[in-house]
Amino acid sequence: PGLSPSACEFWFWFGKAGDAMPFCTETGFGGEEKDATRQPAGGLVAGGSTFMTGGVTTTERMNNGFDLSWGERKAFADVAADSGVQIGIPVGQYLPSSPVSGRFRFTPAKASTPSIRGRVLDPYSYTLDLPGTWKAVTVGVIQTGDFCQPKCDEPWTEVKFEGKGAGKTKVMMVPTFRLTNTEKPSLEEVGDPEEVLQKLGPFITGDYYDSDDMPTETKVVKEGGKTYYEYKIDSPGAVNGPHNVAVVTTIPGPTDRDRYHAIMVVGSATEPEWSAGSGELLSVAKSFRLT
Repeated sequence: PGLSPSACEFWFWFGKAGDAMPFCTETGFGGEEKDATRQPAGGLVAGGSTFMTGGVTTTERMNNGFDLSWGERKAFADVAADSGVQIGIPVGQYLPSSPVSGRFRFTPAKASTPSIRGRVLDPYSYTLDLPGTWKAVTVGVIQTGDFCQPKCDEPWTEVKFEGKGAGKTKVMMVPTFRLTNTEKPSLEEVGDPEEVLQKLGPFITGDYYDSDDMPTETKVVKEGGKTYYEYKIDSPGAVNGPHNVAVVTTIPGPTDRDRYHAIMVVGSATEPEWSAGSGELLSVAKSFRLT
């Protein structure tokens, strides 16, 4: 089973150290190239995130100054970019390594969410760095906005992850016309940190936000020409849990004609999870960046 050599443009080794396998990309009718991560030679299932050449990973070769062939660079980039999720599988088994030691980088794949398939959001538009033990969890169809794309007027959830004993996190999007009359706003045009939190707080906590009852820490981060607002909220009695964190910014659509959205990562934890894993949850949320 699997692909014949004549069907392959490139052959390389794919997998984690000690688990290398022959792998190729397939060119279909009309020259259309299929996703390499779904075309393992011999009918094997690809689960790694590091290429092997002569027993040395591609990452190690790059870090040590070795030149990669065009095929190796392309293959590495394709897998790093096309980071779809595998429900219930530790992300360390299939996502590429992050520049942050011990973390693995999620980047939304070419068709991984309804908003990307509906051309509301560009693929590869943001990254999130996760501990290797965290797992993706199923997002309900209603929550994904699948039924209303590409013109959803309500917030929706892109993807969810959870870490045992550390809490949960999800990426959400909210049309900016719900937040401001400015047509294509920057985050600052939506409001200052307090104003934005008043508008988005119910989506972060799961039901309501009350600044008098929910002690909140805020921080403004400017990086790569973008502004991010960071929040840490103590929210006893909230649907999402007594501890919530969020990082928010705005993002344009794929074309000049498309809507802008607020995009944010939201983390939540129970009291035991917060006591044991608040640092881990905060680091995941703060790793969120637009590309």
